[in-house]
Amino acid sequence: MSNIDIIAMALKNLFKRKLRTFLTVLGVVIGTASIVIMVSLGLAMNESFQKQIEMMGDITKIEIANPDYWNDSAAEDSPLTLTKESISSLKSIDGVKSATPIANEYLFVQCGKLYGDFSVTGILPETMEDMGYTVSRGRALNKDDAGSMNVVFGSEMLNQFYKKGQRDKFYREGGVNEDPPDVMKEKLKISYDYEFSSRKADKSIKPFNINAVGIYGDEYGNGYSIIMPIDAVEKIQAERRKHDMKDMSDNKAKSLNRQEQSKGYSQAYVKCEDMDCVEAVAEELKAIGYEVYSAMDYVSGMKKIAGSLQLLLGAIGSVSLFVAAIGIANTMIMSIYERTAEIGIMKVIGARLTDIKRMFLLEAMLIGIIGGFLGVIISLGISAVLNNVGLSFIAEMQSVEGADVSVIPVWLCAAAMLFSGVIGLISGYLPARRAMKLSALNALRKN
Repeated sequence: MSNIDIIAMALKNLFKRKLRTFLTVLGVVIGTASIVIMVSLGLAMNESFQKQIEMMGDITKIEIANPDYWNDSAAEDSPLTLTKESISSLKSIDGVKSATPIANEYLFVQCGKLYGDFSVTGILPETMEDMGYTVSRGRALNKDDAGSMNVVFGSEMLNQFYKKGQRDKFYREGGVNEDPPDVMKEKLKISYDYEFSSRKADKSIKPFNINAVGIYGDEYGNGYSIIMPIDAVEKIQAERRKHDMKDMSDNKAKSLNRQEQSKGYSQAYVKCEDMDCVEAVAEELKAIGYEVYSAMDYVSGMKKIAGSLQLLLGAIGSVSLFVAAIGIANTMIMSIYERTAEIGIMKVIGARLTDIKRMFLLEAMLIGIIGGFLGVIISLGISAVLNNVGLSFIAEMQSVEGADVSVIPVWLCAAAMLFSGVIGLISGYLPARRAMKLSALNALRKN
């Protein structure tokens, strides 16, 4: 028998028993649709987790803290003290690309006739790009900016300026300036005086002139600080201490200055070369004694959750497909019993055993493929409904605006059809062998 004859006979036999074929195919449709939808929910959660990770910023960056910084009883020569030298030595750790101390301040900025109070982050200027600050306009800080008053504004800061003397009213009314100034063109001043924007400003505190060379921030809103060279931040901090200690005796002022300087930095950033080495670097930093935070801790947890959910959802869908496989096997066995005489005649007229086996295997595989195709079509429809209508509890769990509830990529459609065809083939194997082993004489005698 030729391949065309085998295909023709397989299709004829399937359509000859329309109701049985329909019910068997329906089982495969339900099974395929179930497993595709379940896997698509898991894939959507995985994409949602990925978006959450991107919103967190650079996940190859590790934040480290000196646990002795806030401990007044800690030894001044503690090996955990974060100094520029000790932080620079961290670059010798395998997998570390760069490192910088961090100096955080809350300062007040004048931009033309507007004012604002902002978080300021001081870093080694040459590490700005390494630390994941994405500049959308102008340029990032570089090594030449060391010691200068050049700054890069966070994009989310631009609409936080208010008019002089109207800070309380500005925040009371929502705290958003719908006409933000162009900080790269305006004259800028920065001060540590809390009353800088009011008539109560301390005239003895001289503001510093600063120059905005760029604006950073991305689509996820990572732009809530002003980035300055750390030397510039330390200069402002020194002026603040000098002002605060002006009424102290020289000895007490010197003692407090020495104590402050001995603490070093409270925080530092370490940039890893890639995601794969973050955990190893974090473990080495913990072994030194530093307190370490890395977004990879959260990422690892999310990956485990996503993997477990995908396995669970896939297993639930697989149950339906397993039941469908049993239905295919049952249909093929019943078909053999009903077609015993036909099988006997085929053998008598010279049909090869392999041809009979191939015919039954093809029938089973066609049931699987047809059911798989229709199951994928239905899955796409259900997925579209879920994404348009949505399931509130799933959307809340994902907590990412615009995230899909169900994601069905092309490879999942192809895999579902292939898998359903293989399931049909496997389900029809034993019935096909049974048909092949039937005795021609016994088959004709039963007829």
